[in-house]
Amino acid sequence: SIEITKAVRDTKVDDLVITKDNYIGLVNGKIKYTASTLKELVEEMLNKLVTVNTITAVVSEGKDKNEEAKNLIKEKLNKIKTTYINGEQDNYNYYIYIENKDPNMPEIALLTDSVSDLIPEDIIGLPIKIVPLKIDLNGELLKDGIEMSKDEFWQKMVNSRDEEDLKLKTSQPSPQDFLNAYNKLFEKGYKKIISVHPSSKLSGTAQAARVGRSLTNREDDIELIDSMGGSLLQGILVLEAAKKAVKKESFGEIINWINSYKNKGKLLMIIPDLKYLEKGGRIGKAGSAIAGMIQLKPILTVSQGEVTIEKKVIGERNAQKYIEKYVKDESRKQSLVVCTGWGGGPEELENISKIHSEIGESSKITFAILNRQIGAVIGCHTGPVYGVFMFPKLS
Repeated sequence: SIEITKAVRDTKVDDLVITKDNYIGLVNGKIKYTASTLKELVEEMLNKLVTVNTITAVVSEGKDKNEEAKNLIKEKLNKIKTTYINGEQDNYNYYIYIENKDPNMPEIALLTDSVSDLIPEDIIGLPIKIVPLKIDLNGELLKDGIEMSKDEFWQKMVNSRDEEDLKLKTSQPSPQDFLNAYNKLFEKGYKKIISVHPSSKLSGTAQAARVGRSLTNREDDIELIDSMGGSLLQGILVLEAAKKAVKKESFGEIINWINSYKNKGKLLMIIPDLKYLEKGGRIGKAGSAIAGMIQLKPILTVSQGEVTIEKKVIGERNAQKYIEKYVKDESRKQSLVVCTGWGGGPEELENISKIHSEIGESSKITFAILNRQIGAVIGCHTGPVYGVFMFPKLS
């Protein structure tokens, strides 16, 4: 922050000699500059403090503002997004707030959405921004993970298993939401953005992002990628791509890596109660009733961006054993990174913990994320759910 005012007495600060009625410039509250004219002081300070890393500025004009100095400020800040405020502060000419980007920050940012099931702890130190979807609770739109947490979502879902009047569904972000997110990343100093979203066959989120991108006038600087999945299939891609951005890998290299890697992930999920699939029209009432009588448990996967049935198994423990065997068999072919996820109540958490324990860590199996709560986008369609996400060892 820069403050410009007049000295009220002769003094000396460090090695800086200050004369009464001369102008003084404070930087972050400390007197650092002085000059006999306002124009001279403004020019010296902005020449030294505004750099190639300056990305935004806010100029608050005091009562003692000066037209010549104002024109000079506009000239010095003409290539920077600047907001001017008529502050009318007494005894001050100008307050100027300058935001500089970290010179070591990556040039590339990753933008994704809350379908990724990433949490704030995942993205610490990484150039990732998450746009929340909206949860429609009986007509009230709430921001996913912000105005309604995953815990709150699942409590409502689990506690309403027999309540027909509770309506939960999700709504994608608007193009304006994405436009705002893209602009904020560019304002922070990022030069390129890779925008990764759930399969277009599962959600309209990618289309909203595409429209938002078209409104930026920087379409060439934003790459949109369909993750061909959702939840941690999407989230892991974003995390690893962001790490590559930190390592200064190029825009093209990161895009190529995501596109080559996104189809290598595998999702296996168990649905304990089929009534949610029935409500969503994925299975008929008769099929749901028969499956319930014989304890048929479908194991879901994602293939070519669509949710499909991997296998139908009699009994929930047999479904768990199928997943455990699948992961172990795959690990004999190649090293795996595995994540576990769940949504619902204590029973689902206990069951996914059991699967994790049965698979076990080994030289060929690394668990990256354990017991991550799956969000509303999947949960609204499946109801309580649990399972694993796996990728070949990341490279």
